[in-house]
Amino acid sequence: MGHNGGVDPHAELGVSPDASDEELTRAYRELAKQHHPDHAGADAAARMQRLNEAYDAAKAVRRRRGPRAPRPIRRAPGWWLGDDVRAALGAELVGALDEGERVLAVAWAATGGSHEVRLAVTQKRLLWLRDDAIGDRVQALRLAEIDDVVARVGRVRRRGELRIRARTRRRRLTFGEIEPQTLRELAEALGHVLPPGAVRAPAP
Repeated sequence: MGHNGGVDPHAELGVSPDASDEELTRAYRELAKQHHPDHAGADAAARMQRLNEAYDAAKAVRRRRGPRAPRPIRRAPGWWLGDDVRAALGAELVGALDEGERVLAVAWAATGGSHEVRLAVTQKRLLWLRDDAIGDRVQALRLAEIDDVVARVGRVRRRGELRIRARTRRRRLTFGEIEPQTLRELAEALGHVLPPGAVRAPAP
């Protein structure tokens, strides 16, 4: 039995032409329950006939166009990271990562131009987010560009400082106001991914 005149059978069933076979069947069954002649009034038989024709026509369309490629899986940003790491990084730094990029350490710091800096060491980059900036909030430096790192703790205030010299920058990068234990964790993370001797870390 052919579907009656010009109306898209998918529209008749209330689904998109891109809907899956399961979604199509589910929509047909829900409408069939509502319009079954046994309990849906005088016009139900005609409506049920249109639904059956639409369902058959939609299935025929799908048979003609062949199997569809599976829909790509949409994963949340940072899906490969643990919940605690995603929370420590925040949405902007997570969004700046390449898929699968491993994060080795995350810390709060400050620079001369920003008092609230979220700093991250990954397997291939140093990333930092200036939380109190309006523009250019996320910055990055590839580890391959770094020549040396000096980590030191002040004797009086006992706050840590990370100084980084990179061949692609005229001035050293300086991140200060870091907790001493956190500074040691950053230095250890950088020591894992930089050449031996490139990182001078504070004593325990």
